[in-house]
Amino acid sequence: MKVMELTVAQVDCCCQIPIDNVSYINAMRKMLLVGLLFSPVMVAAQQTPTPMPHAIATYPVTLHEQLSPSCELIQPVTLILYRQYDAVALDASDEFYSPELRKGDFLALSAAVPKKIAESAKKSGFKVRAEPSEASGLNAKSMTTGGSCSDLQQADLQQAIADVNNRRHERRKELQTRLHKGSDVLPPVPIHQVQPESVTNQQAAQSSGKPKVKEGTVILAMVVSVEGRVHDVRVVQSLDIVLDQRAIEAARQWQFSPARMNGLPVPVQIAVEVNFHLD
Repeated sequence: MKVMELTVAQVDCCCQIPIDNVSYINAMRKMLLVGLLFSPVMVAAQQTPTPMPHAIATYPVTLHEQLSPSCELIQPVTLILYRQYDAVALDASDEFYSPELRKGDFLALSAAVPKKIAESAKKSGFKVRAEPSEASGLNAKSMTTGGSCSDLQQADLQQAIADVNNRRHERRKELQTRLHKGSDVLPPVPIHQVQPESVTNQQAAQSSGKPKVKEGTVILAMVVSVEGRVHDVRVVQSLDIVLDQRAIEAARQWQFSPARMNGLPVPVQIAVEVNFHLD
C-alpha cells in the first residue's frame, strides 16, 4: 500500500470535530482556503529550518506611535515589501507587522513613495498617511493643536522608545498564544514532509480483523505553531486503526512555513487528508 497525496486545508479552530460525522467532513472540504499537494517522495525525518522570505523592495517611511492622548513618537523606519505581505523594520533585526500596532498608529509616506506602495501597505493592515514634509528623524511631538510634549521631552527619549517596543512585544505575544482564522490569514505552507510508513494488507488485517484494507482517506486535524511545527494531532476521519496511527506518526514530523496574519506568524488549526491507494 502506498500514499499517493496529502492535502492541507485550514479549518475553523473553534469547532469540536466529530470523528464519524460525514456531513461535517463534507462541509469542511467546502471550507478549503487552499489545496496544497505534498510531494510523494520519501525524505529523512529531520528538522528543517523555516526559510526566510525574500524582500521585493524597501522604502524609507516614518512610523508614528501614540505615547499618550496628546503625544506621539516619530521614528524613521523601513517599509519592506514581500510577495504576500509588508512589514516594517527599525533595524535589520527588529521586524514587525501591522497587527502589533495600536489603533492610532500609522505610517507616513513621502511623495517620493509610489502610490502602489501605499496601497500595498494598506492591504497588509497598515494605516497610511501622506508625509506633509520631509521627515525630521526621531522625535516626539504633540498630536493636538496647541498641545505640548514638554513632559516627554524632559524625560529620557530612549525610555519612550523602549516602552513602545515592549508594547509591541506584548501585543505579539498575545496574538501568538491563540489560534487564528479568517480571510486575512495566509495558511501554512509545507516545507518538509515524511510519508507514513507503508502497511501491508496482512498487517492491517491482523490488527483490525478485516480481510483486506480498502483504499481511502484518513483526515487529521492538527495545530501548526508559529515556528511551523505540528502538534495536537488527532483523527477526524478514520480509515483503519493501523493506517490512522501511521498517518499521525508521520504528521508529527512535518514542518511548515507558518500561517501569517498580515505578515505576523500565528498558530492555526488545519485539516490534512492522507489518501491511501493499493499497489
